[in-house]
Amino acid sequence: MLIFHHFESAELATKFAKHVDATFGRKAYVCETEEEFDRLQLFPFRITLPVVLVERSGSCDDVPYDVEEVIKMTVLQFGGSFAGT
Repeated sequence: MLIFHHFESAELATKFAKHVDATFGRKAYVCETEEEFDRLQLFPFRITLPVVLVERSGSCDDVPYDVEEVIKMTVLQFGGSFAGT
């Protein structure tokens, strides 16, 4: 999963998640607590809640990585940043 954080509010995180789903057809999940985040994704670095998790393609051959790069840039419009995978 692609991990995004540093949103100013849960509302902006939710708007980003909905935008990713509608625009790129990728499922996105908003986590507002560490428990939610830990249940969905193990990530060894510090994150800032709320977090948005975006599903990746099942295979590297299915979807070009440039789509992920566009998603990473799009998060800036919602005040968030890319944390990692």
